[in-house]
Amino acid sequence: MGILGVIPVRYDSKRFPGKALYNIKGKTLLEWVYTRTRRSHLIDRLIITTDDDRIAACAESIGAEVFFSKRRHTCGTERIAEAAAQYKYPIVVNIQGDEISITSEIIRKAVNALKSDPRAWAGTVAHSITSIDELKNPDLVKVVVDKHKNALYFSRCPIPYSSSKNLTKMAHYGHIGVYAFRNKYLQNFAALKQGQLENIEKLEQLRILENGGRIKVAMTKHKSVSINRRKDIKWVEF
Repeated sequence: MGILGVIPVRYDSKRFPGKALYNIKGKTLLEWVYTRTRRSHLIDRLIITTDDDRIAACAESIGAEVFFSKRRHTCGTERIAEAAAQYKYPIVVNIQGDEISITSEIIRKAVNALKSDPRAWAGTVAHSITSIDELKNPDLVKVVVDKHKNALYFSRCPIPYSSSKNLTKMAHYGHIGVYAFRNKYLQNFAALKQGQLENIEKLEQLRILENGGRIKVAMTKHKSVSINRRKDIKWVEF
């Protein structure tokens, strides 16, 4: 079963404009994500999709295959759906372009989560939150799951609510920005309109839950760092 890996990248990030081209320890953020993703033996073909000439030029300079997407897309998942419709792989892995510490293990867990349930639209990955600062950080998306590891909700707010300040009394999970999709459901996603929850939280995965889709969540001990703001760079371990 072939697997297409897609890194959707745009230039105009509100919190960190041009971050994909920002130099971190001698490499652009885009190159870090691309080279780390290439280590996964599960991915048969890896592309970068963008609507920006600057991003495309950077991608081509590191030997990456580039797919130019339309500018109309409202989120990265719509952008990868356009590419996936052309390449026609049955499984598509979306690696967000700011996941600088993405690992092969995380990609494998997302793919295995998807394969574990034939009715799932997507598989993704989460880790345990171990500090109050993490829990309160709106840039770290939280997820709650049912006993079968189906996602119930994603939020930038601390969920589930706990009156206790002791994290050991309740499980809290931080979401990692990687998704494995069945291509047919990915195309369904792209045809759906944004819902109220997605618009409020600014989290595209809520479109799946709002429309009755299922997202399987695998757990990992690895805490991937997302570069949402310049200050996040200091947390990256090379």
